[in-house]
Amino acid sequence: MMVLMVCPLRRLALLLIFSLTMVLPSFSQAEGVKGKVTSAVRDTIKLDIGSDDGIKVGDTGRIYYLIKVGDREKPIFIAKVTITQVQEKVATARIKEKTGEVKIGFLVEVDVKGGSLTVQSEPTGATVFINSRSVGMTPYEEVDTSPGSYRIRIIKEGHEAWEEEVTVKLGKKVEVLAQLKKTADGTSAVVWRESVTGIEFVWLHGGCFEMGSPSSEKERFPDEGPVHEVCVDGFWVGKHEVTNGQFRKFRAEHDSKLHQGYSLNGDDQPVVNISWEDAKAFADWLTKQYRGKNIFRLPREGEWEFACRGGKKTSRYWGDHSQEACGHENVADQTAKRLWSHFVVHNCDDGYTVTTTVGKFPPNPFGLHDMLGNVMEWCEDVYNKDAYSKHQQKNPLYAEDGPFRVSRGGNWYYEPSNERCAYRHSDFRATDRAPHQGFRLVMQP
Repeated sequence: MMVLMVCPLRRLALLLIFSLTMVLPSFSQAEGVKGKVTSAVRDTIKLDIGSDDGIKVGDTGRIYYLIKVGDREKPIFIAKVTITQVQEKVATARIKEKTGEVKIGFLVEVDVKGGSLTVQSEPTGATVFINSRSVGMTPYEEVDTSPGSYRIRIIKEGHEAWEEEVTVKLGKKVEVLAQLKKTADGTSAVVWRESVTGIEFVWLHGGCFEMGSPSSEKERFPDEGPVHEVCVDGFWVGKHEVTNGQFRKFRAEHDSKLHQGYSLNGDDQPVVNISWEDAKAFADWLTKQYRGKNIFRLPREGEWEFACRGGKKTSRYWGDHSQEACGHENVADQTAKRLWSHFVVHNCDDGYTVTTTVGKFPPNPFGLHDMLGNVMEWCEDVYNKDAYSKHQQKNPLYAEDGPFRVSRGGNWYYEPSNERCAYRHSDFRATDRAPHQGFRLVMQP
C-alpha cells in the first residue's frame, strides 16, 4: 500500500552544497534551489524563495510532493513552472503542463545558473589562484561558478601576495579587487606573510634542475650523487628560518639556550635545539590555526636544494669559492676561530660568533635569506645514502624506514665543505637537537 506523504509546512532555507575541498571550481548548467508553495490561485503560485536565493525572472522549475515507498521517499512531479516576478524572499510563478492539483505546502525546485566571479588587481597582470590552483591572470572572470567557499590568492612579482576567502551563491556576482603592495625590500620576489606568527613566504614557480653534485665538485661527499634531474611544482618557502619568537607562539617555554656563554635565544635569532619532531609539530600546529586551508610542512630535499641554488649550477648560489661566504652568509669564520681554535673555518670574517638575526645577510637570487648560513635546516626526508638512485623525477620524497633525517644548509658551526647547496647532513635522528640545527617551512600552494 502506498501512503501519500506531503512534506510538513516549514520554512526551507536555500539548499546549497558548499565544496570545502581545495580544488578548482566545478561548473554546472544549473542547480536546484528548493522551497515550497505558499499560495496557489488558479495557474499562479507564490514561493518562499526569491532574489536572495539567486532566483530570476524567466527561471524554470518543477512542483512535486513526496510519497513513501518502503523505506524510501519518491518525488511525484505534477507541474512545471516559470518565474514571472521576483522579490527578495518571495517569487511568483506561472504553472504549465500541470498533471494534478497544486496545493500549498508542495515542494518546488527552481533551476538557477551558478554565480559569477570576477577578479581584478591593481596593478593588473597578476596570477590568480583559486583554491590553490592557478587559473589565469587579472583581469579574470568565470561564469556559472558552482556555489561554495573559495580561497582567492593573487601574486605578482615584486609585490606582497594578496589573499581573501569569498562565498559564491547561486545567481550572484562576486567581484574581487586586490590592491597589491610592493615588497618592502624592493626585490622581485612574491611574498606572503601569514598572520599567526608573522612568517613571510616567497613564491617559487618551480621547475627542473640537476640535483646533487658532480664528481668534479670540490669537497663533495659520495651521497650527493648520482646527479639527476628533479622537477618540483611551484611552492611557497619561508623567506627566513623560523625564529625563536615565531616558535614561541607555539611553545612559549622554548629555550634555544646559550653556547659557551653566547646567547642563541633572541626573538629574531633562528630557533635552535629543535628536533625534527619539534619542527613537524610546529608545522602541524600552524596548519590547524588555518583550519587546514593553508598546509604547512618541512621542505622536501629536492625543494630545499632547488630553493638554495636560486637557479644557479655552481656549488654555492654566489659561485664556487668558499672564501666569499662571509659576504653572503653567517658561517664558521675567523671570529669563531679566535674563540674556539679547534674550529675548521672559512678564511673570512662575517663578524658574528654564533647565530645572528635572520635576514642580516643578502638574499639568494630567489629572495631567500640564510640558505647556507646561520643554522642547518630540517627536511621532510628520511636520510639514505642511496636515496638519489631511488628518486622519482617529479617532487621526490624519500620516506622509507630509517633512523636518520636529512638536514641541509651551512651554519655558524660547521666547516666550509658543508656550506654547499648539495651537502646532505646525515647524523641526526628525529629526536636529536643541536645548537646549530633549526628549520624553515614550506606552504603547499
